[in-house]
This record gives sequence, structure tokens and C-alpha cells, in this order.
Amino acid sequence: MRMKSGIFAAVMAIACTHASAAADICKYIDEDGRTVYSTAALKHGKKLVCFKSAAPPPPAATDEESVSRSERAVESAPQAKVDSATQTRRDNDRREILKSELHRERRLLDDAQKRFEEEEATRSGDERNYQRVLDRLKPYQDKVNLHKRNVDSIQQEIANLR
Repeated sequence: MRMKSGIFAAVMAIACTHASAAADICKYIDEDGRTVYSTAALKHGKKLVCFKSAAPPPPAATDEESVSRSERAVESAPQAKVDSATQTRRDNDRREILKSELHRERRLLDDAQKRFEEEEATRSGDERNYQRVLDRLKPYQDKVNLHKRNVDSIQQEIANLR
């Protein structure tokens, strides 16, 4: 029984590590040249920059031995020293970058919505079947949804800064 609890603890520690890594929001350019903000890596995209989330919580200790090992690891790890002025400047720079990206994504969302509405208002003679209309509009709706997700992701990241 003791071995099973040790394996369970190891699996949980790995899962927590992966969950915290997935919380980072990264900016990608997909294969069609669109900007995508995502917490998951894109298969066919180029990563431009990642915005790190807050540090993950320390792993839960299962017994005294693991606690003492983790305490020794923390004590021996070099600590990064950044003065408050530098950190404030970095935070402000990050906030400004995110605000400019948010403004850009909102413009792209507005453009995509206008283009979708224009296409939706246009009907061609060979589209008597409504499914053809939906098929024609799908790429435009996908762009609108993509930009909405990007706006939401950036807004969430800005909210996390405060």
C-alpha cells in the first residue's frame, strides 16, 4: 500500500507541474499567418513570445522525508534578486505590450466581424441550399471566433497583472 501512495504522489506532482506550465499564455503565428494566443502549443505554428503566469504552488508533501528534501532544494537554489524599481518597470512594460496587443486584436476582430457581415449579406444564385451558405461563411466565422478568443486571453492576462 505504501508503494501505491508513493506512485500516486509522483503522478500528482508531475500533473501539477504540467498544469502550471499550461497556464502560460503564448503568442503564436499559425500557418495562415494569423496571430493566436493560446495556453496550448500549436502544431504548425511559430511561437513568438510567452507571458509567464504566477509561479506554481509548491508540491504537496506526502511525508517528512520529502518535506526535508524539498526544503534543502529550496535553500540551495540560487535566488534571483530584482529590485522593486526594475520589477515595476518590467510589469509596466508587460502591461503596455499587452494593451497594445489587445488594441490590435480588437481592431482585427472588428474587421473580421465586418467582413463576416458583408459575406453574410451576400447571396449567390447557386446557394439555394442553406448548407452551402454555411460552408461559405465558415472561414469568416472562424476568424471572428479566433480574434474573440485572443481578446479574451489578453484581457485575462491583463487582469492577472493587477
